[in-house]
Amino acid sequence: MIALIVVVIVALGGGTSFAAESAAPGDALYGVKTTVNENVRGALAVGAQADADWHVQLAERRLAEAEK
Repeated sequence: MIALIVVVIVALGGGTSFAAESAAPGDALYGVKTTVNENVRGALAVGAQADADWHVQLAERRLAEAEK
C-alpha cells in the first residue's frame, strides 16, 4: 500500500513538473517552473562551466518570456 502511495505521489509530482516547463509568467504553474524545476536543474549543473551555461540558459529563458 505504501509503495502505491509513493508511486502516485511521484507520478503527480513529475507530471506537474513536466507541465510547468512550458508555463509563462502569470500562469498557475510558473512558480513551480521557477522555484522547483529551475532550482533542481541548477543544482544538477556540476562544475563551473555547467553552472555558467545554466545561468546563460536562465537569462535566455527570461528574455524569451519577456518578449512574449
